[in-house]
Amino acid sequence: MVFLNAFYGILDGLSWVLTNPTTLVILFAAVLVGTVVGAIPGLGSKIALTILIPFTGWMAPYVALAFFLCISESASFGDTIPAVLFRTPGTAGSAATAIDGYPLAQQGKAGYALGAGAMASFVGAVIGITISILFIPWLAEYVLAFGPPEYFWMAVLGISIIAVVSKGTLAKGIVAGIVGLFISFIGYDLVTGKTRFTFGSMYLEDGIEFIPAMLGLFAVSEMLKLSTRTGQNDLVAAGDPGKDVWKGCLAVFKNPLTTVRSSVMGLFIGAIPGAGKAVASFMAYMVAVRTSRHPETFGQGEVQGIIASESANNASGGGGGALIPTLTLGIPGSSGMALILAGMTFHGIRSGPSFIIYEADMMYAMFAALLVGMVMALAVNLLLIKPVAKAVMIPNEIMVPLILIMAFLGAYALRFSMFDMFITLLFGVLGYFMDRYGYSTVCMVLAMILGPIAEESFFQAYKIGGRSFWIFFTRPISVGLIVVLVLALVGPSAYGFLKRTLSGRRGNGAAPTPTAAG
Repeated sequence: MVFLNAFYGILDGLSWVLTNPTTLVILFAAVLVGTVVGAIPGLGSKIALTILIPFTGWMAPYVALAFFLCISESASFGDTIPAVLFRTPGTAGSAATAIDGYPLAQQGKAGYALGAGAMASFVGAVIGITISILFIPWLAEYVLAFGPPEYFWMAVLGISIIAVVSKGTLAKGIVAGIVGLFISFIGYDLVTGKTRFTFGSMYLEDGIEFIPAMLGLFAVSEMLKLSTRTGQNDLVAAGDPGKDVWKGCLAVFKNPLTTVRSSVMGLFIGAIPGAGKAVASFMAYMVAVRTSRHPETFGQGEVQGIIASESANNASGGGGGALIPTLTLGIPGSSGMALILAGMTFHGIRSGPSFIIYEADMMYAMFAALLVGMVMALAVNLLLIKPVAKAVMIPNEIMVPLILIMAFLGAYALRFSMFDMFITLLFGVLGYFMDRYGYSTVCMVLAMILGPIAEESFFQAYKIGGRSFWIFFTRPISVGLIVVLVLALVGPSAYGFLKRTLSGRRGNGAAPTPTAAG
């Protein structure tokens, strides 16, 4: 009965949206805005939403909600472009995309990578929206089942990705992760409220902001490397850089297991408040590496890495996982969803069970408009791929200053702080030397994201459990996450060892093959 109501609700919503030209124009404008702010490193949908919410008072409530969500989701389409072309993630959610997207662009396959990213984003968004529509009541119960112990193990599971994505030796990956954890602890202690590792500086009391650090590690460090070269950007290759866009789109459907699995993972991780797109995309990337028959190809230009990251990125975002606790519980699934809640309040809409029960027509109309917006986002991004991919023809003498200006402006726009620009520069130099000596910047970024989550959840669970550690090992979901953690870390090595052992025994016991006599 619930599924039937959802089906008819979406049909009614589509009829409202598709027969209203004004609504279609508003959705298209939202898609353009979201794509542009997502493609500019350091901006993202939050800045656009903050500016635009006060100007939407004349819109119908469901149109305004769809407008906000289309901006949020389209940003996850646009952030793929700089991640692939310049190894500069537009937002944190596309950081994992850069791991394989940038090597593909260096091989002259920028269009192929961007096509795969756009289609994976679309499929992930549609899967996330569809499951959200059908299963919101049950998924709300799933979210309520997560407490501090589960958050802690989720963070630990995410940090275990260090063992997968490390460049060079595992030891260097661990060192990079430890440095990232140390950086995440700078500022106010989440438990005691005291400052730590600030060295008497008032600028460090609020900690190191993630966006300026990420811009430095990815954008500035890459531009420093490009500045040492002459001529055009080394992404330039023979032929049309956008010629394989459709092959990239088809690659998504040639890897259905990776696409669907990553989308579902992204949905569930996004439904956990505070987890975020970055955690979802890196977790999906880790699973893709662990389950691949050729894990050594990841990091060298493996399209499955892009598909996994982008599917999870969009399924976890504003139309999927993060929207579930926002609508059903009134708890923002992410910082971006906090702005969506602000927009709902601005329009006099109260989130929570009453919204699902008494405003079902508005909810289904919003989802229908969001689905239409995602089709528009796919079309816009596919049309823009070819001209944008040709941006690699710009000489380094022009490209490097342009990207650096955008990166530093993005860092400054976050809090209008010169100190954030200094952090971007500092992490840019650090990232340059880390890449040069084989230390993974990705590991550092992961630890910076997940460190505060792990710390806060650990102390909350420790106090809830009466200052006993048993609470971490006795709850069913925690036990399940521990099993997944062990399998993720030990499983592939154990499987490889077992496979080599069995093949060795078969080889020793096999009879010699006779050769044919001449």
